[in-house]
Amino acid sequence: MSLAVPGNIILFFGVLCFAWHSQAQNTPVPTVSMQVKSMPNAGKNTISDILVAVENMQTSDFSGSLKVRVPAGFRNISGDLPDITVPAGEKRFFPLKILSGGGARAGDAKIEFLLLDQESKIVSVENLYQTVPENNVLRLSSHLPILYYNTPGDSIAVEVMVSNLGNTRQQVHVVFGIPAAVGGNNFFERQGMVAPQQDSVFVFRFLPGKALLSDPEFTVNISGMRGQEKELFGHTAVIVRNTSSSQQYNAAETGYFESFSGYNHLAVSYRNSGMNTDLYQVVGSGTVDLPAGFLSLRGNIYKTTGQSSPVVSGTYAGYRLNGTELRVGNISQPLELSLFGRGATLSMTDAERNKSLEVGFIDQNFNLIEPNAFLREGYGVYARGILGRSTPGKQWTTTYIFKEDRLEQARHHVLGTEAVKMFGKGWYAMAKLFGATSQYYETDTDQSSFAMEGNYTGALSGLKLSGNYFYSTPYFPGNRRGMLQLRQSFSTRLNKERELSGNVFVSNYFPKSHTYNMNVFSRNTRADIGIRFPLSRSGTNFGVGYQYQAESSNSYNILFGVNDADQALRMDVHRLVESLMWVSPDQKHSMIMGVENGLVHYPDRKKPELQFKISNIYNYKWMSLSATYQYGGYFLSEHASTIRYENERDFRRFVLSWSMGHRFFSEKLAVNSGLGYIDDFRTGKTPSAFLNLKYTPAQSYSLYLNASWFHYDTDMMPSLMYNNTMMIVEGGIVFNLEGRKPSPKKKSKVTVMVYYDKNANNIFDGEDEVAQDYLIVMGNASFMTDREGKIYYNKVPFGDIKIAPVIQQGWFASEQNVIVGGYHTYAEVPLHRNGTVSGKIRYDFDAHKSVDIKWKGAGITFDIYQDGQWIQRVTTDDSGSFMAFLPTGKYSVRLRTDSLPEDSSCADPTQEIEVISGKITALPAYIIQVRKKKVQVKRFGE
Repeated sequence: MSLAVPGNIILFFGVLCFAWHSQAQNTPVPTVSMQVKSMPNAGKNTISDILVAVENMQTSDFSGSLKVRVPAGFRNISGDLPDITVPAGEKRFFPLKILSGGGARAGDAKIEFLLLDQESKIVSVENLYQTVPENNVLRLSSHLPILYYNTPGDSIAVEVMVSNLGNTRQQVHVVFGIPAAVGGNNFFERQGMVAPQQDSVFVFRFLPGKALLSDPEFTVNISGMRGQEKELFGHTAVIVRNTSSSQQYNAAETGYFESFSGYNHLAVSYRNSGMNTDLYQVVGSGTVDLPAGFLSLRGNIYKTTGQSSPVVSGTYAGYRLNGTELRVGNISQPLELSLFGRGATLSMTDAERNKSLEVGFIDQNFNLIEPNAFLREGYGVYARGILGRSTPGKQWTTTYIFKEDRLEQARHHVLGTEAVKMFGKGWYAMAKLFGATSQYYETDTDQSSFAMEGNYTGALSGLKLSGNYFYSTPYFPGNRRGMLQLRQSFSTRLNKERELSGNVFVSNYFPKSHTYNMNVFSRNTRADIGIRFPLSRSGTNFGVGYQYQAESSNSYNILFGVNDADQALRMDVHRLVESLMWVSPDQKHSMIMGVENGLVHYPDRKKPELQFKISNIYNYKWMSLSATYQYGGYFLSEHASTIRYENERDFRRFVLSWSMGHRFFSEKLAVNSGLGYIDDFRTGKTPSAFLNLKYTPAQSYSLYLNASWFHYDTDMMPSLMYNNTMMIVEGGIVFNLEGRKPSPKKKSKVTVMVYYDKNANNIFDGEDEVAQDYLIVMGNASFMTDREGKIYYNKVPFGDIKIAPVIQQGWFASEQNVIVGGYHTYAEVPLHRNGTVSGKIRYDFDAHKSVDIKWKGAGITFDIYQDGQWIQRVTTDDSGSFMAFLPTGKYSVRLRTDSLPEDSSCADPTQEIEVISGKITALPAYIIQVRKKKVQVKRFGE
């Protein structure tokens, strides 16, 4: 059977086959292909290993080249491959190395690989994308680390450079800290944008004040911060040296003078407390430097409305010479038996400041100009000696105190000793023992008593311990009469994140007197133990603990209807204490929340009752908000306050406060303000507010204004019914006087003349000329000579002082010590022409036979001798070269072999040389030999 195929179908298949054949003829068959792959390269983040595979599927060999196009910041270390040959039917691999430099921008970077034939036609193109991480490294450096200043009235320019070593454009804040005249720092900020791999110079100009120029040098601290968050990235400092030809010695650098707060100042103020109550006050202090020692003055005078004469307290005059000081006026001695009043003290310290003796006589009058007769209110005498004053780790003190106490009608004698010892690793211990005898002349009774105290701190196998223990008999006349106090604390880390701590405190109070009927006693015990651990790494941590508190006393018996004075009322509390602290990642917000809850057994209640306290403190930048609510009395005094008004009521207290503190107008205006509200059984509903302003337009003076306001609840305080609002306003001005610290030593005016000794006879004669504008260092101060070649150093303490000329303009002088033993000292510095010596090192090694060493160019040290005497020491720079400036003469230059790298030596470390004035003399190179390797040869059969 035959099948007939229609002609149109045959035509259709014919056209289809022809089209397929034509398409096959037009589609190129891949003959050469390329693949690019990035290989792992551990430890080399800046270098990428690239493997390029070229496959030749032709029947003939392929010859061509490979070209790599890299973006900015990248470099093809291997270079392009100009000659590639791949045999027919084979695949060849070509390794490349691409370096990602500091200029590579952050993000995805495209690296393009081009395979070219011999006619430079593109055969294949492949792209490889490399992710460049963000690099925000910034470097802060000073242009000149030391600046010299000798022209009053001119400004000082401090230059620093910020280098952006990263790959992103960054905002930079540079803060310059200029020392202020009296305490604190003045801060000035400069801002700018720094492009990647670029340097930017920030310049700050300022006019130094008189106080700054009085110091031989001062430091300008510079800090660099990035971004809006002002993240610190670097810190540097620039020293500004005063090189004026006439300067004054600064005793603060020697430690001779113990500074005290607010010295050399004067403050005048006025205060109004309402109800026609005014107070006028003058407070000041200062020093007067003398040719021998110095005077110190301090005063506090005030007068209120209704007073016939002012009150003078905290006022004295003192004179100090070396280690001896005499002080007359108001004397305050917080000894174990405190003495306050009018009197005089004399203290003496040895030259090593290791031993001291202090004696004093003080009456009991608070007001220095009190019209009462001297000694009318009693008096006191004391003596105190200290051994090991300059060694706090081993100190011994003995004290004697006599006091006639007119109030208690008794004479007290107290003798005590104190020992301090540091031992082991961080262990500290202190022990005190006092014995006393008291004569009560009104009752004709003699009484002996004593007191003892000890405390320690230390650590034992990760356990931190500290304790304080004190006991005094009931009649001990000291400040802590009839007292037992025990405190023991510990803390230890359970692991890196959790810390366990505990504390036990016991305090018993039982004073007695033969003059007054003292039947008061109290006992307090408190024990705490808790653990703290973080909840997250974002600044949140949580703490939980247990607290036990017990209090007993007879001070509140009357309020509770107990007539027996020997009976003690007691309360016991068991509490759980929880705390939560949170700090935001940007450090702007913080919060501390505390919860205390437990059961308390009051002396007038039959069953334990609930007690709790909730507190919260929230801070944002320079503002703070806190709130506390308490239910139940935490102490007998709080619980007793509820009995006075209505029985069977529980103590409640609510406290709310808001405060802020900030500086405005370039930190010249300091503002501190706050609002408060208290509601409890003692004060009722009491709102309050305060405002403190301090404006400092100049370093020499400042103005301040303080105001506070209170509104009292007359239901709780009926005595204030007609004056339930109090407004206190205080204003004043503070003058900051010259802040130079005096020296307690005898002082001299030192004059030094510097001249060019052209005939080298060390005498100013003939053709010699004075050296104008020559830099001289005397002690810690730098000077520039005036037109007469002289410098003047005033108020220099007696002793030795070193003069060190600086080599310049081809002239040189040796250091010399000047003995300062009179009130006027004169010295001369002859300058001689110097020559220059240069030298270098050179390594001698065989790359195949020498051992590998740590190559060292800088830091190789040379000692220079003349006639066997050591003159100076010089070191090589990075290139292995050194240079020295020396007067004319013959010298030996000796290489210090201990400064050479390990496994290297020098066969001839010493060279002789003659220095000629005005010429450079070059030494032959010092040859540094590198040790040879030990080669072991083994032969077959051995």
